[in-house]
Amino acid sequence: AEPTPSAAVTASTAPASASPTPVSSPVSPSPSATPTPTAPQACASGVTRVGLAGFQKLKKGAPQTFKVALTNTGTVPCILSVSGSTFALTVTSGSDRIWSTDDCSSWVPAKKLSLRPQQSYAFDITWSATRSKKTCKTTKDPVAPGTYVAKATFPGATAARVVMVISA
Repeated sequence: AEPTPSAAVTASTAPASASPTPVSSPVSPSPSATPTPTAPQACASGVTRVGLAGFQKLKKGAPQTFKVALTNTGTVPCILSVSGSTFALTVTSGSDRIWSTDDCSSWVPAKKLSLRPQQSYAFDITWSATRSKKTCKTTKDPVAPGTYVAKATFPGATAARVVMVISA
């Protein structure tokens, strides 16, 4: 008489031509230590890059339109929240603070959106080449000829700068 095969046949001892047999104990996936989010989360600190562009030479009284880009440099989609409390653009001349979106949050276009990896959100902010006041107002007189620096900041990102020369 031939011996009958054991009921517990493992994959390593089963003949190559054998059809799959049910496993005696059910196999369930082990829970992950960190669950994978089903929706994008807020962009983490350090995964946003700030880009800033504008004219480097201006005539006195000419407005400057800055091109701003916030880019998700991470490897997963994330939610970017831009507002007057998260983004600032400030113009200085030496240690003299000339103009800033901190003086009026409505100068920053508020937006909340999902960015894929390497995707950017771009927007414009126009500086009238005057001084700003804390009350969302600016002075009437244009700033004097000289060198000015615009600096864009966003939490967790390296600031971006543009140097401008205003001539008479």
